[in-house]
Amino acid sequence: MGGSARTRTHARAAVFWVLLAACLFPAQSHAARHACHHILLVSSYSTRLQWSADICESVRENIYADDYCAEITTEYMDTKRYTSDEHYQSLTRMFERKYTGVHFDLIITADDNAARFVLGLRKRLFPGVPMVFCGVNDLDMGKKFDLSNTTGVYEEVDLAMTVAVIMTQNPDVETIYVVNDRTTTGLANKDQLDAVMMEFKNRVRFRMLQDLSMEEMLHALSDLPQKSAVLLLSFVQDRLGESFTFRQSIGLFRSVCKRPMYGVWDFYLGKGIVGGMITSASVQGQKAAEMALRILGGESASSIPMLRKSPNQYMFDYNELQHFGIADHFVPQSSVIINEPQSFWRTHFRLVMWGSITIVVLLSLIMFLSIAVMARRKAESELERINASLEELVAERTDELHHRSMELEGANAKLQKLDELKTSLMNTVSHDLRTPLTSILGFALLIRKELSKFCTGTCADACELPGMRRVFSNMDIIIKEAERLSRLINDFLDMSRLDAGRMPWQDREIDPVKLAADAIEAYSGAFSENADVELIAEISETLPPIVADYDRLRQVLANLLANAKRFTNKGTVTLRVREQDGYVLFAVADTGTGIPDDELELVFDKFHQATDNTLRDNLTGKGSGMGLAISRSIVKHYGGRIWADHNPGGGAVIMFTIPARRA
Repeated sequence: MGGSARTRTHARAAVFWVLLAACLFPAQSHAARHACHHILLVSSYSTRLQWSADICESVRENIYADDYCAEITTEYMDTKRYTSDEHYQSLTRMFERKYTGVHFDLIITADDNAARFVLGLRKRLFPGVPMVFCGVNDLDMGKKFDLSNTTGVYEEVDLAMTVAVIMTQNPDVETIYVVNDRTTTGLANKDQLDAVMMEFKNRVRFRMLQDLSMEEMLHALSDLPQKSAVLLLSFVQDRLGESFTFRQSIGLFRSVCKRPMYGVWDFYLGKGIVGGMITSASVQGQKAAEMALRILGGESASSIPMLRKSPNQYMFDYNELQHFGIADHFVPQSSVIINEPQSFWRTHFRLVMWGSITIVVLLSLIMFLSIAVMARRKAESELERINASLEELVAERTDELHHRSMELEGANAKLQKLDELKTSLMNTVSHDLRTPLTSILGFALLIRKELSKFCTGTCADACELPGMRRVFSNMDIIIKEAERLSRLINDFLDMSRLDAGRMPWQDREIDPVKLAADAIEAYSGAFSENADVELIAEISETLPPIVADYDRLRQVLANLLANAKRFTNKGTVTLRVREQDGYVLFAVADTGTGIPDDELELVFDKFHQATDNTLRDNLTGKGSGMGLAISRSIVKHYGGRIWADHNPGGGAVIMFTIPARRA
């Protein structure tokens, strides 16, 4: 009995001190929290490049450290692969569409292209927003852009120090082969290398391996003389325009090159280079994040000096040093060595340290609990007071949450009312447009008919005049565009009805075979206009019935066939219908231009249009951007699914399912 009482006493004391710590320390943490900030992070490249991924990850890690409240929106420009003016124009339009009217507390850019792009847009799209750049090679950027309210970290590779360490670690070297490309970074590297080559011209020869295809580069690296070394600068795009990730290029080079390779960036370290005076993406991101936190803390960006001296350091790969027999005394002091075998103490230092700390903490806890037992009565009284205080706080927070909930419900009701007003407006405008459009189309057809009668009579010769032929051509254009506008208005009406949940559904039992056959028959005439495109039907002979609105499913098939025809200049468009897992599967496949990977989901969004240059150049007509969105809403209404994929034979395939009627 005595042991049990002592156990309960210890337990109550422990609870008291745990609750007391929970009340005190969170209060300090809460007081230290910052207001949540909105940050736009723009990277010049994509996550395919390790450098780009490392910079962005470092920025996020350092900003989110210590639970700093920030919302970081990241945009990857992918300008290594896409360098055309059209790509930059597309990026500009995307930024204007996404961020017009959006407020950011800070913009961070990674590498030159992103910095130039944002500086060009900032005045009209992000006025007054401070900016921090990192990874910028262009030391004269201030002469080209207004850098007020801007600070950052320049990326200046130290080629001279790297060349010096090459010669130190390879005393017999006579020629250094320099691997480089003609990207923005590559050209900046070449400018710096020119000065370094002049500095070392009497000590070593330099040979440029540039403007080569990957095959030519690999051949050159595989046949280097004995007294030589390689300086790898940048090779992400070869002479033929083919792009490579850093990991791909260094892997290929290392597989054929028998001489030591050196570099100036950390993404090559550990992948095949010996080392050098290394520029680190993580350090660039860390320094930029530190500047960003100072700005968010209240400092002006203009008051923070730009870091023009890149924070580089000597780094080497132990495995490569051993492979080429480079002695330890040739490695500069304070160098960072990766992959170096560790002693037991160095390997398990953290484990031993934390074990010792744990023992000390446990001993302190035992002493702490002993003192707590002596203060039990006072602790119980204090605990009751704290409980009462906590209950008051909970009641206050509950009332506040209830008030906020009522506010949100009111705001939601207003939004629903605005949505209803939008739908009503679309219906009214569409109906008002349809009436005069019907008259225009009717009169145009009537005029065309009367002119045809006139030209079949005694005035047939007059109709062969150029002026009369132009009249006939113009009438055909009016009729064609009026019919297109009529379809567009119908799409608007269908979309507004679907959004408002007011679409009239005439559900009945449908034979999928007949539905598909009717769609093929109705659209065969449209395909006869182009002899290079063949419409094919692959329909199972027996299919289970489905229950749906016949006209709406015909509308879905018409939209898919029209899309396939629009994007196919030559080849086939195939409608396939079969049963699959309790559903009837409809698929429309074409051999046209296909759909880019990043647009397979976007094609079903409202008003989406093809963005790829190849797609735009191969369009045989322009749609409204609503057909697939309407189709998705119809299919989802009947519990089906619609999706797009690549056609194994080239082109695209769009599929949807409708549940089969159970017997």
